[in-house]
Amino acid sequence: MKNTLNTLTLAVCAPAWLVAQEPVSIPGVSPDLGAHPFLSPIRTVAPDQGVGGGLWASGAGYKARFDSGVVFYPVLGKDAPTNLPLRWTTTSVRVGEVAASGPLQVAQAHASDWRFELRRGDIVEAYDVRDDGVEQTFVLNTRPAAGGDLVIEGAIDSELSAAACDWRHGEVVFHDSDGNARVRYGAAVAIDAHGRRTPMETRVLDGKIGLRLSSRALAEATFPLTVDPLLAPVALSTGSGYAGTIGIVRDDVANHLMVVYRRASAGTDYDAFARVIDDSLAGGSSTIWTDIDASWSTDHTSGAFVGGSNKYIIALERRFPANNNYSWIRYHLHASADLNTDTTVTLVNKPVSETWTEPDVGGTASFTTGGRALIAFKSEDPVGAPFYGDVYGMVVDTAANTYGGRFYLAGAASGTTYDRGGPSVNKESDGDGASWVVAFGEYNRAALSDDWDVAVVRVTPAGSVTSRAYINSPTSEHKLRPQVDGRGGRYMLVYGVASPGHIISWMHTLRLNRFDFAEGAASPIFRRDSLLRTGAELAASDIAYDSNSRSHWVVGYYNSSWRTYAARIGYDSRVLETATLYSGADSSSAPAVCFDNDVREFTVAYPTTGAGYPLYVRKMIHPSSPVSVSGTGCGGVIASNGTSNAGSEFFNVTLSNAAAGASAVLLTSLGQADLPLDSIGMTGCHLLVSPANLLFSLNTVTGGTGAASINLPLPSAVAGVDLFFQWAHVALGANPANLRSTPRLRTAVR
Repeated sequence: MKNTLNTLTLAVCAPAWLVAQEPVSIPGVSPDLGAHPFLSPIRTVAPDQGVGGGLWASGAGYKARFDSGVVFYPVLGKDAPTNLPLRWTTTSVRVGEVAASGPLQVAQAHASDWRFELRRGDIVEAYDVRDDGVEQTFVLNTRPAAGGDLVIEGAIDSELSAAACDWRHGEVVFHDSDGNARVRYGAAVAIDAHGRRTPMETRVLDGKIGLRLSSRALAEATFPLTVDPLLAPVALSTGSGYAGTIGIVRDDVANHLMVVYRRASAGTDYDAFARVIDDSLAGGSSTIWTDIDASWSTDHTSGAFVGGSNKYIIALERRFPANNNYSWIRYHLHASADLNTDTTVTLVNKPVSETWTEPDVGGTASFTTGGRALIAFKSEDPVGAPFYGDVYGMVVDTAANTYGGRFYLAGAASGTTYDRGGPSVNKESDGDGASWVVAFGEYNRAALSDDWDVAVVRVTPAGSVTSRAYINSPTSEHKLRPQVDGRGGRYMLVYGVASPGHIISWMHTLRLNRFDFAEGAASPIFRRDSLLRTGAELAASDIAYDSNSRSHWVVGYYNSSWRTYAARIGYDSRVLETATLYSGADSSSAPAVCFDNDVREFTVAYPTTGAGYPLYVRKMIHPSSPVSVSGTGCGGVIASNGTSNAGSEFFNVTLSNAAAGASAVLLTSLGQADLPLDSIGMTGCHLLVSPANLLFSLNTVTGGTGAASINLPLPSAVAGVDLFFQWAHVALGANPANLRSTPRLRTAVR
């Protein structure tokens, strides 16, 4: 069955050093923000664990820190073992043999969103953040008193190297130890106040770069005079700009979507970004948060929206290369509709012997009073007990920005029996005092040849946890990496199945498990376990719940051929349709999905490795399932107030304007008819559904207002079928048969 996919490209501009074509323009999207997913303004980052901090910014293929100069980090990708930064520190600015500025060490630093300046009297050393690199300029505001050549020198500190060269006009290219070009220092040009451009000479000698403008050109220039090279990356490794670990969150208050994603600056250094767009996918987008300091790696992110406080929460895992065995949990709070870029996080304390990883966060529904969020995470002692992990929960009061103590999600410590991990929290609770549901994996290492199982628990905002219950699954193989979503007691999870083995990276099958877990219930009721997909190396990355129909979910998944998919699921855990998100020549992975209750649409986000490493956001829309009323009735009104898509559990047919307390029967057929019923005493009435195709009839009694309703779940298997309904009801004295009938209701189940 065909689904509708509307598309917005968040990032479609390729860096100039990768391809030559012009950037693709998207109507209504600002090319500066909407088209560049890794471009972020200069912001102050606070230190963590005694390291890092300072002023940071980033672009398509780099990030940079500004202090007494610039430290430029070309993005090398996950295959590079470490970063290879290049530091520039200005050592002299002189005309002839006379210094043209005050002492370099007493420069006054000034920073704005896109520009960092070191002011030294009449000379300003500036760095402008662009998507394709950092533009370095030296501005001489007044003509120097001394005569001679203008010479600017900067010391280079880097593991990258450039070939020595004498004075000539041209760029300088820095290479790594394998000879790969990594950074380009552009050919310098002097531009005077009238816009006249004069090529400058460049020299590389003894770890310094020199820039020279002849005395004649200096004498002929009109001031202020600007010296302008460009510092930019020139080569990217495989997958270097790839946006991974995607998450997408909807703010129903501001009608915004927040997309959270990462990229690998190097294999030991992942950076994180969060961007907000209108949920209609129209207009521009804004980067609202970054975590790009090179002193740590942001190894995992998860986002949610908290309706009670109208805030986003981003939970993240930071790992410090100097202490590689350990990771810490942090979180960031961001107010609804605040489009300013921030870098702040709240530091969460932990025992020094433990590493905390894999955070997943659940929020609360918009327009509720619940201001708390739940962060679930894995903890283990990587030195003392590296194979026995526990899963914990931690409640965050997002209004007060405080967090409570951790608590076991499995009831007790794993000890030397269990290994637990991969927790997944449903995206939002019903708010107020409503609970979240958490699914996680558990492996009994004390049992010979045990398999990984999936357990679920219900967690209250006060931190009360039910006993864990294990899903009913037909397989005895490993059940791994559950993703769960739902609300109001109705949930579904998707999980992978893998054959026994020491290292498990891909699953050969994806399965679905529908269950109910009512508020206050001690344990869930498992409804159905079913197949999603098999026969390939697969991984499920996300699942989202249709809170309008209370019957549908969409699962995002991908395979080892780096193709991405989204599957729509009905209440009976059956696949209704599968949409291919990306299957082109490039790669894609780990799609994320959320639900828009205002228009009843799912939104899916996924990355690709195409030119410019675009991040796509697309709409997945339920097929139209129209309901119409036709034919001549002789009494009563027929209608439906339920969702009529296939897989809807709460479709219903209603009767109104009948007698109070009257017996009524609902006729259901696969065809329509128009047969007069005068011959049986129902004068002026017609049978409007086909008796030859009658499926069933259901009896009920109207209430005190003369109304009745029958719920008719629509199994996923009836997709594509047209159903016809008609009520007949007792109406004493209305005609010889004392019966009346309504018009016909037609439902196209899609």
